[in-house]
Amino acid sequence: MSEKIALRDVEGNNVPCLLDVRLEDELWLISATIETGATWHGEGETLFEAFRALRRIPESEGFRFLVAGARLNCRPTSMSAQAGASHVVPHYRRPSFNVVRNLIAFTFHRFAYLDIFAPAPLRKVGTVAEQDAYMDAWTTRALN
Repeated sequence: MSEKIALRDVEGNNVPCLLDVRLEDELWLISATIETGATWHGEGETLFEAFRALRRIPESEGFRFLVAGARLNCRPTSMSAQAGASHVVPHYRRPSFNVVRNLIAFTFHRFAYLDIFAPAPLRKVGTVAEQDAYMDAWTTRALN
């Protein structure tokens, strides 16, 4: 499967990026190529984890992936990952909104989940490390 997404380069320009995604022997393989010929690769047990592995090097160089899977508040649930649905992610909000969000999500499923390659604005995305920090803080707030 191939997917075109937007990538913010180190100079602040949006550049097209071609993703090549495949599943081989229960392992997701993903590569990203931009116009300059730069290519990065990632692999993982789920598509989301493969995408996170792919992002680490370009993000350390200053690139940002402008997709829902790079949003700070997006990560697949354990259940969706086990079911093979790691191509969609719920977007988490402050724990106080969980009741309202769950009621809306139950009624309107399209508000609860995003495809990981759906477009996302720069202000909503971050690095893998920032995503991990956000989820750690969210979990801490939710448990307290």
